[in-house]
Amino acid sequence: MTDPNDFDRLHPQTAPTQQPTQPITPTMPAQPQGPQQSPDHRRKRPAWVVPTIIAAIAAVVVIALILVFTNLNKPATTDNATTGTSSAESSAPAHSPGIAADDSAGGDGNTSTQAPADASIESLAAITDTIESDMQASVKSIKDKLAETEGKLGDTYDSYKNNMGALDDWYTYLEEESHRLYVKIGDNTVKYWQTLSALAQDSKYLDADALSEDYYDAVYDGTLDDWYDEIYDGILDDVYDKYYDGVLDDALDTVPYAEVSDVRSDTYKALSNARSDFYSDLSDMRGDVYGMYTDIRSEIYGDDYDFTKVIERYQKKFAKFEQGQ
Repeated sequence: MTDPNDFDRLHPQTAPTQQPTQPITPTMPAQPQGPQQSPDHRRKRPAWVVPTIIAAIAAVVVIALILVFTNLNKPATTDNATTGTSSAESSAPAHSPGIAADDSAGGDGNTSTQAPADASIESLAAITDTIESDMQASVKSIKDKLAETEGKLGDTYDSYKNNMGALDDWYTYLEEESHRLYVKIGDNTVKYWQTLSALAQDSKYLDADALSEDYYDAVYDGTLDDWYDEIYDGILDDVYDKYYDGVLDDALDTVPYAEVSDVRSDTYKALSNARSDFYSDLSDMRGDVYGMYTDIRSEIYGDDYDFTKVIERYQKKFAKFEQGQ
């Protein structure tokens, strides 16, 4: 006997098919494009990729061109350590080792200061020795001229008063001889730096900094200090002591004060002007010597041993003494 509950299981009924109320729009079949991917996998190429690639290629090309032109412009050099001598040394005079005879021999082709024929480290010391000897010669000349002047002035009030013009002439001579000395110092200072420039450009092992200090010690701290001591603190003080504080002071015992006072006043004024002029000129000279020294040391610190521009600038400053300004 059949269980009524099994009727539906044994006789399944098919649900009636519902007819669409609206027509279904057919879809166009997709064109074959290879394996289909989900929308998440179909990514577009970023817009910056192509410009970046082009920029990278351009940068590589520019760097390559820079390297090519750098190598073309680099002068051919020969290392002394591997060859023993440079082309400059082979053409240099026997008495000046390490100095090229002309700009075409060795170096980097940039040397604009010619080395003197006797250029060497020893010649640098000879230049500073010459500066010192020139100063000593000027001191002697000034002292000799003063001794001649003192012979005219005498040791009495009357002889001094009648020949005061001789002392004024000596002051003029002092100024002129000082200017002559400064011209010589300027010329030899230029020669020193030209020589050092040529030596330093020819040899990378030269201690240019130490040689620049040698100049400072010998000239700025040496000769010019000695010159100041000899003239300003020496001879001019002697003139003051002998005449203002000596002959004229003694005259107050025998000559009316008003008369002696006028002569003393003129003497003091003339001596004061001479001291002031000497100090001013020496101060200018010391300033130029020191300024040139510091400017060249700046070039040395920058590994630039062509001092041409510095030299030309200070040559104009030194010229003022030659022109009597």
